[in-house]
Amino acid sequence: MSFLLKDGPHMRAISFCGPAILALAAASFGCSNKTTTPPVDYLVRYEVTGSAGAHFDSTTYDDGQGTLVKVTTPSSGWFVSLNATSGGSVEAHAWGTDSAGAQWAKLKGTWTPSAGSTVSDSTVAAGSGGISGTFALSVNKRRLP
Repeated sequence: MSFLLKDGPHMRAISFCGPAILALAAASFGCSNKTTTPPVDYLVRYEVTGSAGAHFDSTTYDDGQGTLVKVTTPSSGWFVSLNATSGGSVEAHAWGTDSAGAQWAKLKGTWTPSAGSTVSDSTVAAGSGGISGTFALSVNKRRLP
């Protein structure tokens, strides 16, 4: 919308919509700013367990920032706990042998948000038929929300 005003010998158009549109755009921008959600803290725990004849050669686990940390010859019942935040990750792997052929081994990862319920993933390997062998266990990589 504009009006023609006489200014001396010339006529010029003065727009009243321009300032109104700018004010509306500023108000819209101010309302559209989203508040950022602070990151969530997690307690992450990895654990390997197994029956008496299962021997772990090594395990690797994610430090919560995407770096895999290797532990050699962890015993059954070995665990590690660490802190991670939103955007971090959870992942673990374990390798070993079943010396008796009828043993089991388990790798478990849990992650608990500072306000919420524990989430977990685990994998189990078991020998059968009295034949010794090797096992590989994995908790697949997940991104923490």
